[in-house]
Amino acid sequence: MKLFNGKFEMALRVMLVLEVLNEATENDISAFDLVATYGKSFGVAKNNLHGTNQFAFSEIATRKQMIRIGIAYLRLHNLVEEVYDSDRGYIYRLTKSGKQTIKKVDDDYSNEYQSVLHKAVSKSHGIDHNELFTMVNRYLMKELR
Repeated sequence: MKLFNGKFEMALRVMLVLEVLNEATENDISAFDLVATYGKSFGVAKNNLHGTNQFAFSEIATRKQMIRIGIAYLRLHNLVEEVYDSDRGYIYRLTKSGKQTIKKVDDDYSNEYQSVLHKAVSKSHGIDHNELFTMVNRYLMKELR
């Protein structure tokens, strides 16, 4: 069983994002997860939770795939529900069981992740979802230069 960078870690991070946002699309989860794990690069934290390295943003395709796997795992275990929104597409939110489960998580990593996530959400207040993804892409291009 792969604990780090596997479906369980990603499932935890998806739940943490959904706890803060209440509901989110897969793209929203991807964008906020990236910002939360590399908060320093996005100007919302003193450090990057996953360290600073030149390959930090090369993992985006894999991360999106892992988010899908994490969501599937959470849906299978009735921790996340999927709802179709005619404007946004499929959105995800924690079930009652998911909310109870994530409230029990209390460790340094998840606390720091959520702290950075709250700052990112606050900073992005008023930005629509497409603009958020565009903003993240701009940061990525800047980092890759």
